Amino acid sequence: MLMRYWYSPLPLDKDLAPQLLAAGLTKFCTGSLDYPGDTLILYETPDAVLRSARHHAKSMPTLQCMIDYYEHIQSCCGKHTVIATWRLEAMNSHEILAWLNNENEQPLASAYPAIDSVNALVMQGILKSEPRLLDAYLNVELKANLAGGESDSEYLLRLDKSCIDAEELIDCWWRPYGQIQSLTSENERQSLRTEVLEKSCRETSEQADLTLFQLHQLQEELENIIRDDQDKQKQINGLKEQSSSQSAILQNTEKAYSKLKKECMAANQGMEMSLRETAKLKQETWAKNNLISQLREDLDLTMSQLHLAQEEAEQALHKANNSCQLVAAQQQELQRSQEMISRLLTGNHSAEPSLSTERMENFPTVLTPDSTQDNTSLQQQALLRTYAYSLQRASALLQRMNG
Repeated sequence: MLMRYWYSPLPLDKDLAPQLLAAGLTKFCTGSLDYPGDTLILYETPDAVLRSARHHAKSMPTLQCMIDYYEHIQSCCGKHTVIATWRLEAMNSHEILAWLNNENEQPLASAYPAIDSVNALVMQGILKSEPRLLDAYLNVELKANLAGGESDSEYLLRLDKSCIDAEELIDCWWRPYGQIQSLTSENERQSLRTEVLEKSCRETSEQADLTLFQLHQLQEELENIIRDDQDKQKQINGLKEQSSSQSAILQNTEKAYSKLKKECMAANQGMEMSLRETAKLKQETWAKNNLISQLREDLDLTMSQLHLAQEEAEQALHKANNSCQLVAAQQQELQRSQEMISRLLTGNHSAEPSLSTERMENFPTVLTPDSTQDNTSLQQQALLRTYAYSLQRASALLQRMNG
């Protein structure tokens, strides 16, 4: 049956624990002595227990503790698989797994572990003074799983063989003192190093204090710079807000400018049209003014001729009574001509449509002298003809103005 757990009261070698893990075993770490299932229990030789106590124990071990250790291991025999640690160290993970599954065809014999001379000498004295420890160890060896090997019944003989070599004994005896001296010299060197380090630490501390002071100054300067930067950032934010508002105003201004530009272009176009119409009106006005000037000249000439004709007509009235009808007609026509001239001078040439071409065409017929009157002088006839021609010209000018 494959065990799931293993347990050892003493620390294991650093290479054995990974091999057990690779073989599918998990360390049982609880403080209870009720091990689960068929747990693999590991134990050590008495000298290994003493060596482990010297390296790992916090207090000096006692003989009773060592005896209790083996008695506890012996109580697990039969319930669990018990095996010496040095026997497992001779196997790899595959061999351990095969051994646990009882698949080994041949026994795995392993060499007994070497014993330090000093530990062997000390252990001989311990076993002579307390033989129960040796009995407890040998009883465990008799009941434990030997993995195909033999029990360590000649443990005392192995201790004796480890104590025979005097050179090794001296070396083992001197080794701790050499280590102490080495440690002492190392301590001295460490003391010198410590003094140097302390001096360096003091200098470093002074330098650190100076650096800290400088750092505080730099921190204050940095805080001042940060405050200045914050103020500048606030100013920048304010300027950005102003810039955004000015941008909005500028956009509105540009829109208004474009609108005004369009309106100005439309106004310019209207102004150009107005200027063209004004120029056209000026030309028409100039033409009408020229026409009025010409008409005034003609009217002035007609008036002078009429006055002359009136004077001659008045003289002719005194000379001939039979020309009274002609004079009366001339006066009537003169009055009508004066009204027409006054209308022309006041610019109201369109106020009376009766002064049209029809009436003007009647002027020559009305003013034409009677050829049957013998007493009409040639001078009067010439004047009447001139007068009729002037009225015809005035009628033509009126027609041009009305057209």
